[in-house]
Amino acid sequence: MISIDAHTGNRMKSLGSAVAVLLLFSAGIVPSLCTDWEARFDPNKTIIVIDEIADVHLILSNLPAETSDTINRYFVIKSENEQVAVVDNPDEILFRNVAGESGQWETHFRVKGVFLGTVHVFVERRDGIELERSNEVLDVIVSRPERLLDTLFAVIVVLLLAILFINFGAAIDLKSMKDIFRRPIGPAIGTVCQLALVPLIAYGLGLALFPNDPGLALGLFLTGISPAGGASNIWTLLCGGNINLSISMTTISTLACFGTIPLWLYLLGRSIFDRANLGVPYTQVTLIAISLLVPLAIGLLIQRFLPKLAKFLVKYMEKLSLLFLIIIVVLGIFTNSYMMPLFGWEIFGAGLGLPLLGNILGLAAAAIFRQPIEDCIAISIEIGVQNTALTLFLLTFSLEPPTADIAMIIPIAVSILTPVPMVVFIVVKKVLQCLKRKKPEEVVTVESEMEKVTL
Repeated sequence: MISIDAHTGNRMKSLGSAVAVLLLFSAGIVPSLCTDWEARFDPNKTIIVIDEIADVHLILSNLPAETSDTINRYFVIKSENEQVAVVDNPDEILFRNVAGESGQWETHFRVKGVFLGTVHVFVERRDGIELERSNEVLDVIVSRPERLLDTLFAVIVVLLLAILFINFGAAIDLKSMKDIFRRPIGPAIGTVCQLALVPLIAYGLGLALFPNDPGLALGLFLTGISPAGGASNIWTLLCGGNINLSISMTTISTLACFGTIPLWLYLLGRSIFDRANLGVPYTQVTLIAISLLVPLAIGLLIQRFLPKLAKFLVKYMEKLSLLFLIIIVVLGIFTNSYMMPLFGWEIFGAGLGLPLLGNILGLAAAAIFRQPIEDCIAISIEIGVQNTALTLFLLTFSLEPPTADIAMIIPIAVSILTPVPMVVFIVVKKVLQCLKRKKPEEVVTVESEMEKVTL
């Protein structure tokens, strides 16, 4: 059982390693990556699932003849991060001289997957005061086992998101869009902040919170470039904002995201993918974005040719949107419950920080342009709410495990923590309203009591 989260463990291990290197240096034991001997792993890359074991063949070459007496004493096989993968029974690994080959030694060892991630396994030699590490490494990728639950989750996400976009297409009021462009200040503020500034916030937060975890930074960035869905309209209604403005901003950002998502991946996403040693899935993401146009077009056709059905869908769209988002989030938490060891303060900070900074940005921008209070509320909420269902959809079908699995914890955390600022606002608003109602009553009561005393 992992008693601390994997990310914190990585940092503690890195700090411990740094301290150890300083101590070794001060003692005259100098670590070196430049070695005359070589290590050859076969295979040099292995993909295993959690708790699975892989067998690896290792050959050491270019070793002097006198090494035969010390090889099993001074050569050890290590994992860079034992919270991801460990070398099974390292003390029992014995090297044997390769028959007919001078200066070559071989052994077989096993690597066991512990948790999701990618890690290097290497050979370390400590001979006297000198510490050497092999230039060659074994790449170990640990992923989750294939489960029926994961397949069901992917299918449900696709179906519910398709229904949401069909409803959205049926609800688009093309006539009201003309009125929006006549008074474009509110929608313009929301669109610029949502599509241009929030992705920058997500990118910056990723660098600050996950400098050594590109998978988590990628999950945060993809969440930041997925603009608000139907949930923002519901929260705007509950908080007393301008619901018409909210719907118009959602319409614009949803239509625009088909172009902005691939654009942001090209502009900033490349650096995160490079950190993760992954290729940017431009084709997959573009195809996924285009695929969402199909249910949107179906909704528009329903609006055009089946107006009664369109009215029925619009009538229940907000409730269905909220219900579907809850289902997706709950299923996402249940399906990825094994990821909870990663849920440290950084994940909490990302999950709360992105929507909260979006709320503050929207409120400040609306106040600068002197928008009415109802519009300020709508803009603030629209910018703070991200379409996490879309993010999960992108991650599920554009990235391979374990990167996709690790990244999914971010949109799940964002979806859980996004309501916090709105709930606080609603509670404060209700309390102030109650205080305003009670104050006049108290004054009347005091005046009536004084009248009684006078009489």
